Amino acid sequence: MNTTNTSAIGTGSWRFPGWILIALMALLPALPWLVDLPRFGALQYNDYYGNIAQVIDKDRFTLDPLRWLGIKSNEHTVTIPTLLYALNFGLTGGDNRGLSLLAILLAAGSAFGVATMSARAFGWRLPATAMVAFAAAALLFTPVSVHSYLMGFSGAIWITTNALAVAAMVAATRVQRSDPAVWLLPVVGLGLLGAISYTTNLSLWPGLLVGGALAGLRRVQLAVLAAGAVLVGLGQWWFRTRPANHPQLQDQPGSIVEYLGIYLGWPFTEHLGTAVAIGLVGVGLFAVLTVLAIVARWRTGPQPMVAPFVMLAMYGLGNGLGTAFGRSGFGLGQATSSRYGSLAMLFWLGVIGLVVHAVLRLARALPPLPRAGVRLLPVAAIVLLTISTWQRGAGVRQHYYDQAAWSPVAAIALRHGIVEDEEVLKRVNNAPSQFRGLPWLERMQHVPFTTPRPLRHRVQVDPARLRERADPRVVGNFDGLTTVRADVGRVQAWAFSRDPRAVIGEVLLLDDQGLVRGELALGSPRDDVYRKVDRSQRYCGVRGYAFAGPETGLLRIWIRMVGEDHYSPLAGRHTLTALASR
Repeated sequence: MNTTNTSAIGTGSWRFPGWILIALMALLPALPWLVDLPRFGALQYNDYYGNIAQVIDKDRFTLDPLRWLGIKSNEHTVTIPTLLYALNFGLTGGDNRGLSLLAILLAAGSAFGVATMSARAFGWRLPATAMVAFAAAALLFTPVSVHSYLMGFSGAIWITTNALAVAAMVAATRVQRSDPAVWLLPVVGLGLLGAISYTTNLSLWPGLLVGGALAGLRRVQLAVLAAGAVLVGLGQWWFRTRPANHPQLQDQPGSIVEYLGIYLGWPFTEHLGTAVAIGLVGVGLFAVLTVLAIVARWRTGPQPMVAPFVMLAMYGLGNGLGTAFGRSGFGLGQATSSRYGSLAMLFWLGVIGLVVHAVLRLARALPPLPRAGVRLLPVAAIVLLTISTWQRGAGVRQHYYDQAAWSPVAAIALRHGIVEDEEVLKRVNNAPSQFRGLPWLERMQHVPFTTPRPLRHRVQVDPARLRERADPRVVGNFDGLTTVRADVGRVQAWAFSRDPRAVIGEVLLLDDQGLVRGELALGSPRDDVYRKVDRSQRYCGVRGYAFAGPETGLLRIWIRMVGEDHYSPLAGRHTLTALASR
């Protein structure tokens, strides 16, 4: 195998089609996410509201650049992600799925960058480079990292920061020893952008310096990188903050090591002890192979083949160490947060690259037949790692998909100002109190107010459209009505069609006079029905709100099938006692 330091991705007429093929291979593992994108929900999640509110003045974004540069999410500066939030607001009204799509594309771009660095390091031709792009993307798109894809606000932070870091590495590995030092300024620029995206980007700089030294950059070139590191470090130190609810920096070595092991190893197993072992084995592999590369650099000269993988691994490892120091006070279980998965995968991509380099060197000393077998070992390892992360991530993904299924119900709550119902709002926000005091959402026509529906409360439904008998194709029940506040009740029901050709298209809540008395949404999870009635109907829940009036009303849920004009009643009736007029 050719191991010269050339890109060798294609020549002549093959060059442009070659890049397209590599990009497509990097996108292929993203297809499950792209297909499921409509299920992610339009409503935004968690810290999004607190971040974007920092640059809202009444009903517009501020034009003060210092306000934008000073945006904080906990201790992190998040200027670039918030700019992306604003861009998404202009394009989609703030739809969460717009940011999710951006995160997916940026993750594919990171896999593309890893592939091009591998091609440049090993001199691989188009087929091998395309396969590297696919393998890298398969690890980056593991369901373990679902938080950063389903919750677009999070992907705009974590995946954007990672993509900027990978872009800086790609730019650094293309600089030769003979090039002017000024050619490293784009690397510094990408690092500066990363620094105002999230603090995790700080881990980029040690990798750039060590990787640059291994690649044989001159002292003046390394000085440019060092100056960038100092500039970013001073900026982060000057504007540092520590939220009051965060623990002090951890100073217990045992806790830090254990947390780091879980951080790196949990994507492959749910057993924390095994995760620690896997993570520490990875750290040990990285340390040994990096030391060997440094020794080889000292004895025989530059080692450009290992430089990009040392950068990747150091970036992931540095994030793990930084998180261990700052977050292990929350407990070891916090290391299994889904959003950390993308960083752990970048570490493993770096380690895999170092192992491949070592295997290739070993294979050169073996006879042809054993050499072929040795070269297959990294391939087998990559396949096993990828399979294990997708198996491990299945349950993680299901949890987040269940949470996303509540988005339409929470949107109803916000549209009607029902911020008291934390049972619903907490499912799309870990601090539902953030939904209080957000009048700018409606003033700016932000999701869920982008296409406000007319309030159908008390609208009379034509009695001729209401059938007396239930639809025999529909199974379900109106389970209950519970009070949220004086004039609002929470509706709980479920319904699904036994006929795959008949799809439920609309659900209405009507009183005994045929008046609309609330708003409902289909598709929330009902685990009890899923387990006891039909294993294919996990998302058959019907949820929403009933609005009280001056009179007592007997309420029923009515079902309309797609393509039909009439409504059929669902089993179950409940009375909404007269409490307050609306």
